[in-house]
Amino acid sequence: MPYNLFKKESNQKLSVWVYLGGLALSFLGGYINVSMLYFFAIPVSHMSGAVSKIGIDLGNENYHDLGLIALILICFFTGAIISGVLVTSNKLRPSYQYSIILTVETICLLIAALSVSSNQSLAIAFSAMACGVQNSMASSYQGLIIRTTHVTGVVTDLGFMVGSFMRSKRIKLWKVLLLSIIIFGYGSGGIVSAFCQKLFGNVSAYISFVISLLITIAYLITDLRLKRRRYARNNSPH
Repeated sequence: MPYNLFKKESNQKLSVWVYLGGLALSFLGGYINVSMLYFFAIPVSHMSGAVSKIGIDLGNENYHDLGLIALILICFFTGAIISGVLVTSNKLRPSYQYSIILTVETICLLIAALSVSSNQSLAIAFSAMACGVQNSMASSYQGLIIRTTHVTGVVTDLGFMVGSFMRSKRIKLWKVLLLSIIIFGYGSGGIVSAFCQKLFGNVSAYISFVISLLITIAYLITDLRLKRRRYARNNSPH
């Protein structure tokens, strides 16, 4: 197919930090979800299954499981609220607010890791809250909806783009690449999580905390460098 089917727009080139951030966060999302599936057989990174399970539990009068699934839904929703309070724009751009959100997620994952062996409900609740915080962190980037704790929407968008390409409609290559990176990161995080469960058992829960902490530190360093660069550019002699 002709190369000109891919739109080349210089003002919409993604910075390297966006690619790396998408990869790191989706990896973390995949790791958390598989970790909770391994420990408690319950997914926490997406809510479609949780809502369906609530319907099943209500129909079967299984109120014990109903309470646990409702807790996941409420905590994920609470995490999204926290992001909504902290983020002033629904478009992804460097901001100190993201460092606060990442710190909140890291604290949630630490509490979850500390609770894995002693309090199932607490571990699940704070893992779901961490996913809610992360998934609402960035709503869009140049018109592309970004989600990093589940891949249903990502696969949908990518499939639609491929279909558009097949009927000779021009598509933006950077969008295809970013969505592919998110899918790869989420899957890779799940695979690594599964191996870590086998190797380290309950200790593997702390790895998600460490990953989140490293992402937070990396973001703080990147944001500081960007601010210094902007300051130097704005104050350079003309």
